[in-house]
Amino acid sequence: MPSLSLAARVASRADLIRASDPRAALAHHRLADRLALLPVSPHATVNARIWSAAAGELGAEVIERERGLLEIRGDGGRSTWVWRHVTELDGPVALRLALERSLVHRRLADAGVVTPEHVEAPVTRPAPARVFVAADGGRYVVKPASGTSGGSGVTCAVQSRGDLLRAWLAAARFDSRIVVEREVPGDMYRVLLLDGEPIGAVRRRPPSVRADGRSTLARLIVAENRRRLAAGGSGGLALLRPDLDCVLTLRAQGLGLRAVPPEGATVAVKTSSSENAPPENEVVRVNGTEGAVRDAVVAAAALGLRLAGVDLVTTDLSRGLRATGGAVVEVNGTPGLHYHYLVADPARAVRVAVPVLRALLEGPGGKLGAASD
Repeated sequence: MPSLSLAARVASRADLIRASDPRAALAHHRLADRLALLPVSPHATVNARIWSAAAGELGAEVIERERGLLEIRGDGGRSTWVWRHVTELDGPVALRLALERSLVHRRLADAGVVTPEHVEAPVTRPAPARVFVAADGGRYVVKPASGTSGGSGVTCAVQSRGDLLRAWLAAARFDSRIVVEREVPGDMYRVLLLDGEPIGAVRRRPPSVRADGRSTLARLIVAENRRRLAAGGSGGLALLRPDLDCVLTLRAQGLGLRAVPPEGATVAVKTSSSENAPPENEVVRVNGTEGAVRDAVVAAAALGLRLAGVDLVTTDLSRGLRATGGAVVEVNGTPGLHYHYLVADPARAVRVAVPVLRALLEGPGGKLGAASD
């Protein structure tokens, strides 16, 4: 996520407070400030653990350097550097390309990969987006056109021109052009590919909270965030933001942040899965011959990425996206490996960092092995 100026951060907080419940927003920012002041971030802690375990399997040595950088040395004298989930497998131009959503849409379309129906417009000219959203009363996703990942500036469950305006302003903090996509029905999957082969996949469900019959949804979100902070990363790397995506997701269920759901009810509090927790990531076994996985392979190849996390939405992973009305919604050039480790059933987790590290240490001509189960 690009760094924000102080003025932009203040504006961001003000918008969040206006868009949701003021007390929920302020509680979130107090916890976010605590997270920012931790001497070592949960991202660094969890990723260091992932890389260290992979290095141990391959007989490599991990040397911790400054600011979270890790140098990993293999037995054969080769070494590589990683920073959290960022590796040296792909060059800066390929990684930049993957962040340009409008260009990605065109590249994938040229390769025959289905992407969501969408429009793009400058932030100062939202008219085409207003016409698009008003067309059939469906649901839409509003995103910055480039430069962001991890759900920054993304709002889902947009249904009206009023929703669009608020989501447009949220995305405008990150880019001067905005993309509006029609929501695709189905489940979200992350398929991790290395050199054209799938090495892991998870079904990523939206973040949710479980009601106790006494607390408002705002309080349940605060309690979940406190739990995540206390877990040091193992309970989820991101805090739940009570932002516009949250407000619109709850509204679609006839709820608001001040609602008190009945005891035992599980309530989805976001549509975007970027802030979900381990219980909401389900390991899925895949191979390169399955219909939607083949689409993911083509998508990564179209962008020239060796390592890619392809996010796709479909009702049936075994069939091609065109047959199910699914689509590829993102192609991530620096995919988070933690999604494959922080899962509902850790015993089924696929240790995807092992083949990734093997490829890094062997170099471009090395032979790639399969992920360990």
